[in-house]
Amino acid sequence: MNLSGIEGIITASGWDDDGSVLSICLKSQNEDEFSILLDSKARTLMPFIPCSVRVQGELIQSEDDWRQKLKINEFEILKRL
Repeated sequence: MNLSGIEGIITASGWDDDGSVLSICLKSQNEDEFSILLDSKARTLMPFIPCSVRVQGELIQSEDDWRQKLKINEFEILKRL
C-alpha cells in the first residue's frame, strides 16, 4: 500500500540498555502510528529526532514480526522539534 504526503512527527520508539535508539515511528496528524523500517534512508532521520516530516513510502510486511512497517522512499523535514 503506497502512502504519499503523510505528515507527522518522527519519534524514537525503542531503545537499548545504553539509551541508544533502536527503532523509530511516525505519529501522523490523525493520530495513526507507523513503525518505520530502519533501512539506510530511514537511518538518516535519526539525528533529527524528534522532527516534523512529510513522507512518501509504502507499508510492507516486516520480516522480523507480524506487523506492517513504513518503508520511507522520500521525506522532507518540515521542522526540528
